[in-house]
Amino acid sequence: MKIFLITILLSASSHLYASENSETSSNSVKTLDSKPSKVGTPLDAKKASAALNELFRAYESGNITTAREFLDSKMIGFQKMLDGMTAESNTCKQIRIHLLDTQIQAGPDIVTIQSKWEKRCLQLPNFSPKLYTGHSTFLMQRSGTGWNLSGISGSNPLQNSGAR
Repeated sequence: MKIFLITILLSASSHLYASENSETSSNSVKTLDSKPSKVGTPLDAKKASAALNELFRAYESGNITTAREFLDSKMIGFQKMLDGMTAESNTCKQIRIHLLDTQIQAGPDIVTIQSKWEKRCLQLPNFSPKLYTGHSTFLMQRSGTGWNLSGISGSNPLQNSGAR
């Protein structure tokens, strides 16, 4: 009985999906009622990736004020991230972050960037070289001013290295 109900629900949902998709042209990026596309463009992915790289470059140079402009103030852990970035810029010099094996998925106003990363710096007080690695998923969201980092899952390359 349960399998029969699941089969009916699945066939009804696939029929509904097929009828919704038959109203739109396969080449069009907007539906008939002028709703925005559910698929992002390569340009969205490129702009979001560039914004994430600008955030990293500002962080590497110790310019936390500029880096803050690329963070969504409604992000969970926003203040903790700013505090960690500030502490890191005071205890680690010549920071370099490299993204490796990056994959990008784009929606109309949201982009997910998955990447392995490696962070190198010279730790104070004796300038000992440090290497940190990890894997993160960055959630970039389009706002009125451009693309902002709205969330990070996995390991965080912007956190204080001493806290690891």
